[in-house]
Amino acid sequence: MRTKIVILLLGLCVAVPAAARYGYILPNLGSLLNLFFPPDDLWSPLAEAIAKKDVQTYSLKASHRYPGEHTIEISIPRQTGMENQLPGIRLEVEIIGSGITRRSGLVTGSPFWGQKREGVSFYTYNFPKDVNDRNSLTYNIKLDKDINEAIHRFGDVRIAIVKGSDK
Repeated sequence: MRTKIVILLLGLCVAVPAAARYGYILPNLGSLLNLFFPPDDLWSPLAEAIAKKDVQTYSLKASHRYPGEHTIEISIPRQTGMENQLPGIRLEVEIIGSGITRRSGLVTGSPFWGQKREGVSFYTYNFPKDVNDRNSLTYNIKLDKDINEAIHRFGDVRIAIVKGSDK
């Protein structure tokens, strides 16, 4: 009898953190586990599109992998200095999934600087708190103006849905 209880407890000690890591249960524990033991694909974009001249609307499909904050980013290759290279861009986001539609309204982004890319992040939301659909979602992203100048200047301009940092 004792052996069965020990095996059950060991199984729970493995199963609960594994399920939490992916947000099936206890998403706050999952975010904490991902902070201390990050999976290799934690910071890989969920979906990404290369910006094109004269295109202001992008439709991306993505599924959440991990619980926590997620953002929409417009990024360019890392430049020297700490100046916002993409000022004045605003966008609207519509997230459509099974039984949900969520719209952001027009939002202004916050600049970020990474090791390889920099840009502006917009519209932060939390999975599973704000958007709890794990299935494939459609993100309709509409820029308030074209970004032809940025495309001409930097070449590699990307729009992506990424896992953000958790507070």
